[in-house]
Amino acid sequence: MQGIISTIKYLADTNVINFVLMAVLLGWILVKMSVKTSFEKGILSVKEAIEKSEIDKKNSENLVKEAKETLEKLPQEIEEIKKFSNQKAETLKKQIENSTQKTVENIAHNVDKVISIEERKFSNELSTKAMEMSVEQARTNLIEQLKTNSDLHSKFIEESLDEFDRMEI
Repeated sequence: MQGIISTIKYLADTNVINFVLMAVLLGWILVKMSVKTSFEKGILSVKEAIEKSEIDKKNSENLVKEAKETLEKLPQEIEEIKKFSNQKAETLKKQIENSTQKTVENIAHNVDKVISIEERKFSNELSTKAMEMSVEQARTNLIEQLKTNSDLHSKFIEESLDEFDRMEI
């Protein structure tokens, strides 16, 4: 039995030695690989990602808040745009009406001018025709009177010569 005990003792000593050697080797590998630094970097990276996520969340919340405020103001802005458009349309309507009225007045004035000019032309033509007819009638009357009264012929010649003498040339 002593043999068994010594064998167990030997195995226990050997496993402990192996365990110690393995633990030392594992510690040495962990030190060489900088596991602590890697863990710290990983933790720092996760912290930064969380902080960035919090900042992005706040920015998104602000954007949503601004969008809601804009949506709330939208009906009022639409009404203001409608009012402005109506005012602009009224102004343009008045300008067009005024412009049209002035154009109509100008056309009426021009028509009056043309009518006046045509009336004068017609009046002048009538006067000219009346004068021509009067001269023709006077000529005819004069010839008739000269035929009936020969003394008038001499009298007209004398009067014409007197008129020539009075004229300054």
